[in-house]
Amino acid sequence: MPNIFKKRKLQTGFSLIIIITGVAVLLIGGFVAYKTFFNLNELGNSEQSTPSALPSATPSASASIKPLTAKKSPAPSIKPPVSPSTSSSSASASNTPVPFPTPTPSPKEAVDGTYSLTPSESNVTMKVSSPTTGYAVYALLKKNGSVVTNQTDFEYIWSIDDPWIVQSRPFDGCIEGIQEPCPLDHNNLKGWHPGTTKLLVKVRKISENTIIAKLEFNVTVTEN
Repeated sequence: MPNIFKKRKLQTGFSLIIIITGVAVLLIGGFVAYKTFFNLNELGNSEQSTPSALPSATPSASASIKPLTAKKSPAPSIKPPVSPSTSSSSASASNTPVPFPTPTPSPKEAVDGTYSLTPSESNVTMKVSSPTTGYAVYALLKKNGSVVTNQTDFEYIWSIDDPWIVQSRPFDGCIEGIQEPCPLDHNNLKGWHPGTTKLLVKVRKISENTIIAKLEFNVTVTEN
């Protein structure tokens, strides 16, 4: 019997220890849970009352990283040219006369016999020319019967009365001792159509702007 009571006492003691231990664990667990809940509640209140800190510099994994693009510099602005004041320019324009080119006066004639022209022939009879043929004539300038060898101050002016019959083509030549530069004292005639016309040549003295001699050729063009 005593052994049975001892066993029961031991069993009862172990049960009490287990119960006390369980209660202590429950109390400690409840206290820890309460403190945890209290701390979390305090932390939440502090986050709501305290402004949020600067965002983290570390980008989140879901954030998309945009490539850097170079900024385009703005195009330079072109300023319009500054025009002068219209009042001053218009006033000066109205007061300043517009220059006009001075026309060259027509040469005067002074054919007094001092200068003369001697033709290669006065009357020319020729046929209608082909593209490779023509008829050459010349006029020799003389002063008091002597050939003018230096003719740098003289200009030959050729003209034809009827260019439908004959075409006039002056060219230069130095004959009878005339010095270079040679004057246009020759002419190559091209007959276009049958008929009769006149070829006229005048010589102008450039320094005096004066016609000092002139000569006419009678030109007749016949059929081939």
